[in-house]
Amino acid sequence: MAIKLSSILRTVTPLFGQDYLDLREICKATNSLFVDNNFPFESLLENVRDVVLPKIVWKRPFQIVDKPYFIQGGISRKDPQQGYLGDCWFISAAAALAHRPGLFSRVVPPDQSFDVEEGYAGIFHFRFWNYGKWYSVVIDDFLPVIGGTNRLWCARSKKNDEEFWVGLFEKAYAKFQGGYDKLQIGAAAVAMADMTGGIEQVFLLDERRQDLEFHDFLYNFLQKTMKLGSLMTASINPKPKEGIHFMDLLDNGLVVGHAFAVTAVTEMHHGGRMIKMIRVRNPWGNEIEWKGRWKDSDIVWKEIDDVFKERHSIKIQADGEFWMDYSEFFTQFDILEICHLSPDSFSDEILTDSNGLQIGNTSTMPPSTVLIKTPKAGGRCGRANCSHKCYYFQNPQYVIELGTKKTSRCAMVVALSQKETKSPEKALDDRYEYIQARVYQLLTPSIPEQEDVPPIYLNDTISSRGRLSLLQYPRRLSVTGKFQAEDLRQIGNTGEYKNRREVSAYLTVEPGQFVIIPSTYDPNIEGDFLLRIFSEDLPKGVFIDSGYERHNDTILRRALIRLTAALPNLSEQTTCSTSILSCCSWCCEEI
Repeated sequence: MAIKLSSILRTVTPLFGQDYLDLREICKATNSLFVDNNFPFESLLENVRDVVLPKIVWKRPFQIVDKPYFIQGGISRKDPQQGYLGDCWFISAAAALAHRPGLFSRVVPPDQSFDVEEGYAGIFHFRFWNYGKWYSVVIDDFLPVIGGTNRLWCARSKKNDEEFWVGLFEKAYAKFQGGYDKLQIGAAAVAMADMTGGIEQVFLLDERRQDLEFHDFLYNFLQKTMKLGSLMTASINPKPKEGIHFMDLLDNGLVVGHAFAVTAVTEMHHGGRMIKMIRVRNPWGNEIEWKGRWKDSDIVWKEIDDVFKERHSIKIQADGEFWMDYSEFFTQFDILEICHLSPDSFSDEILTDSNGLQIGNTSTMPPSTVLIKTPKAGGRCGRANCSHKCYYFQNPQYVIELGTKKTSRCAMVVALSQKETKSPEKALDDRYEYIQARVYQLLTPSIPEQEDVPPIYLNDTISSRGRLSLLQYPRRLSVTGKFQAEDLRQIGNTGEYKNRREVSAYLTVEPGQFVIIPSTYDPNIEGDFLLRIFSEDLPKGVFIDSGYERHNDTILRRALIRLTAALPNLSEQTTCSTSILSCCSWCCEEI
């Protein structure tokens, strides 16, 4: 599928102001090859730690092979192969992305080549998402090569040595993150979100081993989300007390602390019954694979229909890809990271999955943002006089109303993300504040409103649609500026407070009015936060911003997408429309 470059670039911000088309034209006009002074290759590996660096020589691809290709013979989930940098989490995310051609073309523009007649000028560009915006990242094509050889030190294509999109993609992401050293520690869910603009979700499988209901639910959930284009990875936690350490190779062939891409969730006939299966890929792309039942060389594969094996590319190869029975997968892996697609995942074109099936289509809304700063926000406790000096209900409050359709229940997804507030040199689990978002149902006031009391209008008017309007709360809002505990009933949250970049909640609710409150664990924390809300009903919403300073200098592209929702308790035919992307930021100060 061809992607209209000009239409996409209008919605993308050039990183460091480097415009790809302008720079390429300058190079062509001066008959020169691009050299990126914003990311000089001479010093790119200086801060890489815990890796034995051989002598590195930086070469352009045409200095490595006679005829380089950006992409040769199409893309495949088997293309990305990890190099010597410890970024398995990024490579696994790249493998999952390569399985989705529509998404891949958004992030890795296909109109790039090493052919001079097609515009080669030593410059390439890629796109990544962060905090509500897409960025275009420009790089030159110098890549690190092991001295005395033509073997890439960086990530490479498993397919052949003449294809270079993988190494260039890794270099662009390193620039986006601030250096190759920033890729040594990371979370696959973050990389997948950066590649799609999607919503991060993490399942801790090791805490749910005995939960049979969750075991059955999760498989169905994974099947649905995989069909919708979601990206997935899985990993195993180190267990020092059991003698299991980071990067240990287990007897079963799996590697501890290593991110594996999940590329298929399906069922197959065997022995008169349906077997639930998961396809997994090791980003090393070698013989390090699962050694248990259903391993590549297991004779049981001879009993499986040839059509099924051909459809799913089941071959005995040392390529890092293997299949596992779902129950074994659930038992062996500890963490499952998923990136669900969101409106930010899509361009103006219709996207397709790896089989060419349509995933969804988009239509855009006018750009808008709500960027909020407040001197009053803080803490986790929703009760008065808490010992932590919290004043929970002074946190930002976002009010939405669902239920325009004649339906008994609506699906709602709430995602709260944050910018790094601490040094990136710190461990991954110490770069972010502990955050959470709670979802409350707005209750009917216990005291009837008086007719002679004028309503307090918020930023926008919200229709009551036959129910109690938000504008029926003048006393409460006039006194406190916010809803308080007696106005609300909590119906869900994003889980325990977690120090991750993004936390999310998936709820099904009855039509009504809801208040969403994001917060940090401790009061008086300064940070920038992005709140995204998606619902199967098109919600209208407002920030209750009494006492806030509003800013409109940041523009968020908002979009709608209609697709089948892969959420619990929803029928197969439920349609989900996503809307309302709102950016909020607050500063918490000591009283």
